[in-house]
Amino acid sequence: MIPLSDGIPAQRFPFVNVALIAVNFAVFLFYELPDPDAAISHASFYPCSIENACSTPEPWGVAWITAMFMHAGWDHILGNMLWLAIFGKNVESAFGPLSYLVFYFAGGFFATMVQTAMTLLSGPGAGPTLGASGAIAAVLGAYFMLYPNSRVRTLVLWLRITIPGLFYIRIPAWFYLGGWFLYQFVVGNYGLIHTNSGGSGVAFFAHAGGFVFGVVVARVLIRAGRITVREARWYAWYGTGRSAFREVEAIEVREILRAWLAGKGQRSAARQAGVNRKTVVRYVQAAVAVGLARDGGEEQLTDELIGQVVAAMRPDRPNDHGAGIP
Repeated sequence: MIPLSDGIPAQRFPFVNVALIAVNFAVFLFYELPDPDAAISHASFYPCSIENACSTPEPWGVAWITAMFMHAGWDHILGNMLWLAIFGKNVESAFGPLSYLVFYFAGGFFATMVQTAMTLLSGPGAGPTLGASGAIAAVLGAYFMLYPNSRVRTLVLWLRITIPGLFYIRIPAWFYLGGWFLYQFVVGNYGLIHTNSGGSGVAFFAHAGGFVFGVVVARVLIRAGRITVREARWYAWYGTGRSAFREVEAIEVREILRAWLAGKGQRSAARQAGVNRKTVVRYVQAAVAVGLARDGGEEQLTDELIGQVVAAMRPDRPNDHGAGIP
């Protein structure tokens, strides 16, 4: 299954995400392709270097960074950059450019160290580790926390001989990314236990470790109020403060009503906000009931009006989520 889109446009142009993709391609095209073996040998990270058990071209403190921009072939870099392009843009929107850049490298470092630890547990660790997938896994973990209900448009290849073909489906991000994480974790542990089964060359523990890092960092920042999520139902489920719930819900309401005032249809507004169409209908109906006019401007979206819409929605919250918020 190949992801094609998450259906959520970035709130601002993702300069850092685009720059990371550009640098990865530049390194691959101009540094790796002329002499792939020499480039990979020189710029990769070697787990054994942590224990000074081997001699490496670069010290490990440099190599973990250079290895993040190295790839083993076209399929490796195209796959990684596709996932980064789809899921990274909205994580950057939530974190902000500078914080996102720091988070990306921190996630890559953590993923590399997790993979290194597991590699050294199972052998000497003399083989090279390379690729951006550990850092990208951290981005996926953050996305999993921030946009769990977005719909990932996925290309599915049906391999049955009787009915071969391609088709598209939309999968909730929490299910798609959660399943991806479980696969990395299970297969990584299987390879660790069955050491004689042969390795696939995939750094499964870097993927799993990076994902956990992204989840934890996003969770901590959400609870601290440093970043906001657009899906208040998920926010409430994780038991964050009531005032934070109200703030995030207000952001979601304002975004949906702004899209509606701009002439967008219900489905288009729902895709932009990462919610379902029924949620858009309820918000719009509540806003119209308190005086919002579609032929008016965005100046109608005052804090008072948004507060009235939020208050009107509270009784409809499942299992009393959000009830009693001051």
